[in-house]
Amino acid sequence: RLKRILGALGRCFDLSGSLEFTLEVSPGSAAGDFLRDVRAVGANRLSIGAQSFNDLELRTVGRLHTAGETRELVLQARRAAFQNINLDLVAGLPHQTEATWRESLSTALDLRPQHLSVYLFEIDEKSRLGREVLNGGTRYGAAAVPGEEFMGAAYELARDLLTQAGYVQYEVSNFALPGCSSRHNRKYWRLEPYLGFGAGAHSFYKDQRWANEEIVEAYEAKLSRRELPIAEVRDLSPKEQLEEFFFLGLRQNDGIDLSLARDRWGRDQTAEPEARVAALVADGWVERVADRVRLAERAFLVSNEIFEHFLT
Repeated sequence: RLKRILGALGRCFDLSGSLEFTLEVSPGSAAGDFLRDVRAVGANRLSIGAQSFNDLELRTVGRLHTAGETRELVLQARRAAFQNINLDLVAGLPHQTEATWRESLSTALDLRPQHLSVYLFEIDEKSRLGREVLNGGTRYGAAAVPGEEFMGAAYELARDLLTQAGYVQYEVSNFALPGCSSRHNRKYWRLEPYLGFGAGAHSFYKDQRWANEEIVEAYEAKLSRRELPIAEVRDLSPKEQLEEFFFLGLRQNDGIDLSLARDRWGRDQTAEPEARVAALVADGWVERVADRVRLAERAFLVSNEIFEHFLT
């Protein structure tokens, strides 16, 4: 199936250059033969949803894999000639302690992936755990969800240990060995165009975002009628484009260049957000050198609150 998809893409796009071809996999769902097959057709980067290397934490949030299966998947990926591997970790899972978080970080670093993403646990109100937490209950591990103070300390510990191990933090949640930052992630933060294929996929080009039908049957029905399988199209106003420039661009450690914003949208449009930048600089939340603006390190943990200053 993957060969057929690539064949179709190859008839429409030039795939002969240097590509980052990422597959997302869950531990326990991909065997060695599969990894060798997808590597043979061109996949060169693997993103693994490890979440944690503690089995109790994994079970509590409904993950079906074990820490051992994650380790084995990384080893199998290496044997299949994958030389660019990402691991996702989550700070603040139920039952997580400083000791178990250190263990997860240490295990991940021992595996030496080229890339690590560190996210903070978010309450999903649609899940039974999320509903229990929001209702103040104790079932499903709700009573074992760490507080914000723990999550902040866990995030800072991850930053320290990963930096000491040679990883470069290039975005609020992402760390990579030199030369191994995610190319597709950077496209999102830099407002570069991208196309999404398949049910539920999103795309962006110039001043327009669109989303495909989420339900597979609806997606296929439109294709069978030779229609574009698009469910929603959103035209971004200049103001909305500028908002995205700030709150997406500031996620990156190297920040944004205000001169690019002025050239693209004009000084009249950038005057208001530049005033907000000045206020945040005065309060020590962002740093500015000439036209280069970036988050101060103390702002990483409250980055979402900082980004809200650029949304109206």
